[in-house]
Amino acid sequence: MGGGASVIKERTFRLVFPLVDEQKTKEPKRRKSDRTYPNPIITSLEWKRVLETDGITITELARRLGISQPRVSQMLRLLRLHPDLIRDIVAIGRVMTRPVKIRRLLTIVDQPLSEQKELFKSLK
Repeated sequence: MGGGASVIKERTFRLVFPLVDEQKTKEPKRRKSDRTYPNPIITSLEWKRVLETDGITITELARRLGISQPRVSQMLRLLRLHPDLIRDIVAIGRVMTRPVKIRRLLTIVDQPLSEQKELFKSLK
């Protein structure tokens, strides 16, 4: 077997990788102001409709949606808000530019209807 270094040299090869202009291939970063969030009240209303029309349980709906059953229950609890608040949040539209903190809304749900409006104003 002799040859040592010459054998290795003969087996050496070169790979050439084309350089890609990274600026052309990268997606532009989205600004925070470009983000959108689903309206939780509209989502809850849609889920309630599915429960009623399909005659399924919350557990089955959660399985269909691929989320936890407690999360579905939390979202449906939002429908216990004062009807005026629900109407105001629905009026924002299906897509929102600022997220609504569901946990903060849930703290309002447990309050008397007369106090919900004042508490909602403080969340804005």
